[in-house]
Amino acid sequence: MTRKQDTFTVRANNPNPTNTQLRFRKDAKINIVSRGTINIGGHHIHAGPVGRTYVPPRELPETYGWKRLYPSQNYGALMALCGSEVKAIGGGLLNWSMRTPDPLRLHINDAEPLYNDNDGFFEVDVEYDTSDLYA
Repeated sequence: MTRKQDTFTVRANNPNPTNTQLRFRKDAKINIVSRGTINIGGHHIHAGPVGRTYVPPRELPETYGWKRLYPSQNYGALMALCGSEVKAIGGGLLNWSMRTPDPLRLHINDAEPLYNDNDGFFEVDVEYDTSDLYA
């Protein structure tokens, strides 16, 4: 059993999920730990990996008819995607049991047309057992 940790940078202004290129066997358990601060929108609303529960009404994408990609999650929250499964990472996601061998992707929650006015990034560590990699 060999443990490995890979680190990824997830940029706040990237509208596309960051593909880690990691694929795991079904039921593999992985740990994800994140750190950093991003700025959401042109008025520099700071957010950590948990995101912001409150955004001033004039800054809400819904005010302009746009929807967050993951509506039940905070603005700026760091998300893990694998197949159709979506999980909020926050500061960490421990012992996440993988359901499909799809690539693990990492994304920041915002409205699709609004990523260009974000800045900053999160550093994300993914720890796993090398025997759990899907060949």
